[in-house]
Amino acid sequence: MMCEDISPLENFTSLVDDGGVLKRIIKKGHTDISPVKGETVVVHYVGIYHGGDEHGEKFDSSRDRNEPLSYTSEEGHVIKGWDIAVPSMKLGEVCELVVSPGYGYQDGKTRRFEIELLDFYGKDVSPKFDGSVYLTQLVHGNEAVSPRPGSLCKIHALGYCDGRVFEDRDVSFLIGDFEEVGLPEGLDRALCYMSEGEEARIRIREPMTFSSHESAKRGVPKGSILYYLVKITSCEQRKSVTVFSTFREKMEHMQSLKQKANELLKAGKYRIAADMYSDLLSDCLGVATSGYDQYAELNNFKCVLHQNKACAFLKLKSPQECLEACMQGLELNSRNEKCLYRKGEAYLLLGDHEEAAACFQEVLAVNAKNLEAVQKLKSCQDVISKALQREKMMFQSAFKPTRRMGVKLQRRQRRQTFPYGGFCCDHVYFLNTV
Repeated sequence: MMCEDISPLENFTSLVDDGGVLKRIIKKGHTDISPVKGETVVVHYVGIYHGGDEHGEKFDSSRDRNEPLSYTSEEGHVIKGWDIAVPSMKLGEVCELVVSPGYGYQDGKTRRFEIELLDFYGKDVSPKFDGSVYLTQLVHGNEAVSPRPGSLCKIHALGYCDGRVFEDRDVSFLIGDFEEVGLPEGLDRALCYMSEGEEARIRIREPMTFSSHESAKRGVPKGSILYYLVKITSCEQRKSVTVFSTFREKMEHMQSLKQKANELLKAGKYRIAADMYSDLLSDCLGVATSGYDQYAELNNFKCVLHQNKACAFLKLKSPQECLEACMQGLELNSRNEKCLYRKGEAYLLLGDHEEAAACFQEVLAVNAKNLEAVQKLKSCQDVISKALQREKMMFQSAFKPTRRMGVKLQRRQRRQTFPYGGFCCDHVYFLNTV
């Protein structure tokens, strides 16, 4: 039975059996997706009283404040009527609601709202937490089995953009090797936050979408927001280092994974290798040592992971990430030859020959027979020397006109005629005689 203070309204649909929440669509949404429980929802709204002495009076408006409202969907942060109605809306939709007191503020007053669904999104799982990858869990999976860098994963992926499906297929690939199978980096990233059997919605925007080539291949405009519905159908289960009881078992397990990463590095799978080295460095946190020998062995292992990770980033032409890996390795061993050398190569990629030369000198201080470092140092010194010569020539040429102008000015001053027939010459005044 409809609540007594809500009069019959045309084109409204009841969202609950007792008619306490009525909805009318004013403008249809532009994307056929709706928010689910736990997502952050962003709306604009205008609220007015419906019925009674205050009928038609505005009591609240985010538009007047020019401040959209953000809240978590279906978790009781807004009135019950909103938690029922907003999940029925599509992205970009504008609707009108009539909400009875029982679904509103429990104050005996019916209210009317105009709501625009501006945005909604799940958990930010992007590398820089900049909103380029959002993950929304739809169906729970087996949390004991999750994808990790380098592990084999089978998924079903449904991709759509601007309401058009551009991809619907089963894919089997190594986590991190997304380019090989034509998937966006953001999807690969999100999978590492999912588990076997889980279904999720993933929202991806630049720079975590497709390359220009892949976008053109799928007819997806560059810069578009991509949505994926993904299910992990199966996933290679990699044992956690914590399941092993002894230090030796843990080290042997991690050594086998490092060897797999090394093979991927040699095969040109630089991104997967870098991700696997990072993953192994995280595993090292779960390894306890007893005595100096175990401590030294673990430290040496971590240092090797950093130097190999630096190598992968060099191959990826990512000098800043390479420098970071080298610095972390050198914190463990300040005389690590490969970290010092790769640090120098990273500075070369950045065009900083002075810093690079300093790094190669440090390499030679560790190993004077490193011929590659000798050659790189000589090359850096040649570049620096030529740069100094150019600067010297530019400095000299810049001051030549100034000197010439100064001489001419002095000559003009000397020829200048002064009152009483005098003239100036080298700051001594002479009078013309008759």
